[in-house]
Amino acid sequence: QDMKDNNKKTNDCQTLIHVIKFGSTFKEDIEFLKTLKKSLGSGNVSDKIILVMSNRDTFERVSAMEGGITFTDWCKREGKPFQDMMKECGNRIVLFDNMTDDEDKKTEQ
Repeated sequence: QDMKDNNKKTNDCQTLIHVIKFGSTFKEDIEFLKTLKKSLGSGNVSDKIILVMSNRDTFERVSAMEGGITFTDWCKREGKPFQDMMKECGNRIVLFDNMTDDEDKKTEQ
């Protein structure tokens, strides 16, 4: 009995990573999270999912055009769909530059 319980705990998903694209409308991402929530149960998604937003290079260009807005401030000003998605994920998000050749930036990420 104990071995079965331990195996069950070991096989439970600890973290889910969902990659989203900077500049997207996030409509499909929100639908995906709703489906995931139905599959796993409402409490499991917000405790386990981390959003990884790609296209950091694009964000940095937008930030420069907008006077250096930080990613945190950008997230706060986004509309309700994005805010709802962030809430579903416990506000855990990482901005990722998948195109960089900069070794320092790769290490930082």
